[in-house]
Amino acid sequence: MGGQLSRVVSVAGCQGQVGTRMCQASLTSVCVKVVAMGKLWIGETNGCWVDVWDKPGFAGHHRRLLGPADFPYLRIAEQGWNPQVLSLVAGPNAYAQFYEDLNFHDSVFWVLPNQRVENVAELGCNDEIDSLRIYDRPPFAHEPGYAAYMLWAASHLTRATKTE
Repeated sequence: MGGQLSRVVSVAGCQGQVGTRMCQASLTSVCVKVVAMGKLWIGETNGCWVDVWDKPGFAGHHRRLLGPADFPYLRIAEQGWNPQVLSLVAGPNAYAQFYEDLNFHDSVFWVLPNQRVENVAELGCNDEIDSLRIYDRPPFAHEPGYAAYMLWAASHLTRATKTE
């Protein structure tokens, strides 16, 4: 019945059209239609997002990508966008895995929570990156890209301790 539910209920003491005439004492069945209403709940963000810009220095067109989610081939550009992401920021709970041609087993690089990349060209990556996976946690040891995550995180930890 097109999303509607029908239910037969017994009305004690009434016969005929209920509410429009006097009722005679008997038991009558009345068909009642109940319409089910859908609900779409909106949740709050948990800090799992990556902001991307099409120019270095957090300039140009901007888009926030909410996670956890997969963005194969980064199909996010609108008309007038530069064909590359040139700067980005990871949210406070975002672990972003960047990879090439859906090959997330051999991740190219990771961006960790609160990391800001003013110019993607400075990441020192020669691969053609075209896909992104955003987690709200670090990857588990059995997941694709874990080895690359450990290498990437260790190299950034080493750089951070050398600059202090």
